[in-house]
Amino acid sequence: MAFICCLNIWSNAAILTLYLFLSSIIADAIGIIWKYLLKGKYLNFIPKYHKKGLLALIIFAIIIISGVYGMNHTELTEYNLTTDKINNESYSIVWISDIHYGTVQNPQLVKESISKINDLKPDMVVLGGDIVDERTSKEDMNEIFKELGKINSTYGTYYIFGNHDTQPYSTDYENGNRTFSDEELNKTITDNGIIILNDEKTPINNDISDLSKYVVVLDHQPIEYKENSKQGADLQISGHTHGGQVFPFSIFEGLMGNLVYGKFHFGNMELIVSSGLTGWGWSMRNEAKCEYVLININ
Repeated sequence: MAFICCLNIWSNAAILTLYLFLSSIIADAIGIIWKYLLKGKYLNFIPKYHKKGLLALIIFAIIIISGVYGMNHTELTEYNLTTDKINNESYSIVWISDIHYGTVQNPQLVKESISKINDLKPDMVVLGGDIVDERTSKEDMNEIFKELGKINSTYGTYYIFGNHDTQPYSTDYENGNRTFSDEELNKTITDNGIIILNDEKTPINNDISDLSKYVVVLDHQPIEYKENSKQGADLQISGHTHGGQVFPFSIFEGLMGNLVYGKFHFGNMELIVSSGLTGWGWSMRNEAKCEYVLININ
């Protein structure tokens, strides 16, 4: 039965099976510690709870509850950067990525987060890809871009594509077909006042522009950052990783040499990798956090 659940590793059944297994291992480890290190002098309920399997179930419940909580709370993450390449006092950029709207997170929570982002009054807003995915209906696609188009900023809202937005993996899901076309997606984005950047560059107030100015690279995936640094970029902003989202995926990503979450430095370039506003696949998050990012360039 466990094998059948794990055939699709992206399913909730697979992750629940994994966590039940890990809970049993943790419970056994606690039992060993109680017996050999504590010598049975303290916490005398442990062997009874362990023998009946209750200790593993308690650990399992804690993991699941924390994961559900993590998927249903969003936070602001703020970074402050300095440069001598801009003339004005400062710029603020809000980065929002990996919403996967209409899938694993409460849509109302997304809308509340967008309202809080609007209150920040940023200079620029960047939608960093995977705003929608294969499970997003056409109605939800229209709804999320309408909400995102309401964000006020000085220099506009910009959009870059992620690996899911155009529904390339739609045959992996039950419907087997795309719910909206590329043309419908692009039209919805632009009709809501959002500017699509597809391997393009755009100047901002003559401060954020070519290599003599401050250069910001927008890339959904945190890749080619070393090359971007060598080419003279000052900042790269990425998402895609979800910060691992569920344990132990960040460990695997790290072992493969991938950058999962946070702020990194390469030469003269800063790289910021966001964990995203929500998640994908599983309706839980116990690694990193659901976040929207505010970057202040001073």
